[in-house]
Amino acid sequence: MLAVVALAGTTSNPPDGFAAGIRSLGGFAPFGADEVDSDALRLWVARSFRGAGLAAADGRVLAIDGRLRDRAEFVQRHALASDASDAALILAAYAARGPALFESLDADIALLLVDAPARRVILFRDVLGERGLRYAVRGTQLQVSSRGSAIVAMRGETLVPNEVAMAHYFALRAPPDEVAWMQGVEELPAGGLLLFDDGQRRYRRFTPDLPTAPLRFGSDAEAAEAWREVVAGAVARACADTDRAAISLSSGIDSTLIAAFLDPGRACAVSWTTPKFPECDESVLAGATANLLGLPHRLVQGSDLLPDAHLHSWPIEPEAPYANVFRLLLQATWQAAAGCGANVLLNGCFGDELQVAPRHWPGSLVQERGWNALLRELASQRHERGTRALWADPGLRRCLLPQRRARPPKWVTAASRQQLRAGGAEGPWGLRLHRLYGREAAESGDLLRRFANSLGLELRYVYRDPALLRFAIALPAHYGHSLRGSKWLSREILRGRVPEAVRRGSRVGLLSPMFRTAIKRLDRAWVDSLLLRPDAVWPRHVAAPALRKILGLHSDSDQFMAWTVLSAEVWRLFHAEPDRALLRFPP
Repeated sequence: MLAVVALAGTTSNPPDGFAAGIRSLGGFAPFGADEVDSDALRLWVARSFRGAGLAAADGRVLAIDGRLRDRAEFVQRHALASDASDAALILAAYAARGPALFESLDADIALLLVDAPARRVILFRDVLGERGLRYAVRGTQLQVSSRGSAIVAMRGETLVPNEVAMAHYFALRAPPDEVAWMQGVEELPAGGLLLFDDGQRRYRRFTPDLPTAPLRFGSDAEAAEAWREVVAGAVARACADTDRAAISLSSGIDSTLIAAFLDPGRACAVSWTTPKFPECDESVLAGATANLLGLPHRLVQGSDLLPDAHLHSWPIEPEAPYANVFRLLLQATWQAAAGCGANVLLNGCFGDELQVAPRHWPGSLVQERGWNALLRELASQRHERGTRALWADPGLRRCLLPQRRARPPKWVTAASRQQLRAGGAEGPWGLRLHRLYGREAAESGDLLRRFANSLGLELRYVYRDPALLRFAIALPAHYGHSLRGSKWLSREILRGRVPEAVRRGSRVGLLSPMFRTAIKRLDRAWVDSLLLRPDAVWPRHVAAPALRKILGLHSDSDQFMAWTVLSAEVWRLFHAEPDRALLRFPP
């Protein structure tokens, strides 16, 4: 992780401000950190399990958070020594190519490069943006960090939420790409390249390498084999630089598919068991899957890891108001992975985001194979599942029923609506690209990493592999969803390899009973005192009558929105009163 940085000039920060910024990054450096301290530059850069993220040569200094995706290819292309660190390799390539290097840099990375001979500073974030980079310019000082909250801490200030970001949060949208969660800090968007050349600011934004035409297959078997090769390659790349990886294994199809391509001699599986919530317990199916795949398997007890019992130690991510109600459950699972000796952790996150909306599959099938193919599919599925199942299918219903336009939720106040910015994603294609490459996906990956990192694990997302994403975008919709169900191509790959209950099953809403229990057990007096504070955030964005209805907790949507409001207020309280015993980030 990159910590706070002071560049080019005197600083008005408190004497211990830099140390305060580092302390706010608690949990980022289980392998130690490297520092640079000179009159013009201060750096603190956390190491990863692969080594240092800092390199210096010929008056240039590079700090990275991340890694090259294909190290061997990078070394060969730039004719470099293979025993150097990723940071040293990138710095050497930059010395030869200059800023043009970043036009084709294949890396999961955020970086800061100080090129003193050229009087240049560069900030860069790759197009997937799973590693955050925030910055602020204060007079002659540039402040940079993986976390904007660390910049605020360095200044000795109290974090003040950005009103535009919070308006989008309460409308259940991601903030605009360049808007940080706090005032006085800017967000470098995914794909952003920001150059300060002798004091002049230049900005460029790179876009993902997208396919130019849809894939075409002669049969389902051909499509399944192509998908198998793509997933196998993505898993291999995720595990290429580790001796031992772990998979967070559920009974869902996404994590199961990844597990099927792991080497049992270099991997293990971890899952949770929830005996107090038997309808949520996947441990038997996950264990059966691990057994068939030959993976060592560890279980953690998760029934009691809910926020109602742990409010005084609930882990907060200082950067953003999102508070995952299952965070302690995830952390216990990840701790088991670390106990297995793993340093890379895989999971099934973002598997759902790959899927095209189910309503598009009929048109996709007709486009690839013609009307007769659709009619044959309808006849086959009607015979197997009945007419009622056809009518329930969203793809067929779309042909008969009008689609509603997306609007802000009814609870959003008029003043908050005025701060919502029109999204750039339009039509099915634009919406899909936004789902895969937009801020919400990037930030989800970024924020989750902190908690795994504190345990010495690097969290990697197989379903965010660039080659896999290009394949998924080009894959016609009917290979993701059809009358056979969702993700049926993945299910075909797993035929005969995992239990049929897993291969054919569905996990939709599986943890909902635990979520409902956690919400209903919260201390109502504490909730009311939190919401009635004069500095509360929600009154500017959520209409009071709507909140009263939401707090009645009569429906699943009410419970979800209640947790959304409470998360924002807990986050604000965490920053407003950092000395409180309640809700600290673990050191």
